Amino acid sequence: MAKILVVDDEPSIIETLDMFLSESGHTVLKACTGSEALSLFKSHRPDVVILDIRLPDSNGLDILSEMKHIDSRTKIIMITAYQDMETTIEAMKRGGYDYIHKPLDVNEIESAVNRAINLIKADMESCSRPEEKPCIDRDIIVGRSSGMRD
Repeated sequence: MAKILVVDDEPSIIETLDMFLSESGHTVLKACTGSEALSLFKSHRPDVVILDIRLPDSNGLDILSEMKHIDSRTKIIMITAYQDMETTIEAMKRGGYDYIHKPLDVNEIESAVNRAINLIKADMESCSRPEEKPCIDRDIIVGRSSGMRD
């Protein structure tokens, strides 16, 4: 199964998601602050992150950007109690995989996590097929013109 990092400042949400995701066979890492989340992210490289927008020491959008800079393949599901369309759009622009509003529905979380895991598996399978073109990092631009090299 997957390694999932849950980041929220509400202990009850962390414990609920830990229990639910662990019962589904996932390994769950837990953090209450942005700095703790980044430390766990760097050392454990989770497959999926469930990240609250508002944290006591940082903005979840900034944490999202840092995590995507470290590993663009990680699927990050943003969660929030505040339903603000601008924040939702900004999260998607910064590389968020999904955006879920609180109160959390575990079925919605399960569905988002399963979609993320299936996408990760599909990407890994396409990279391991020798008959296909070699898998490249989508964040790297390759070109021959002087403009592309610049």
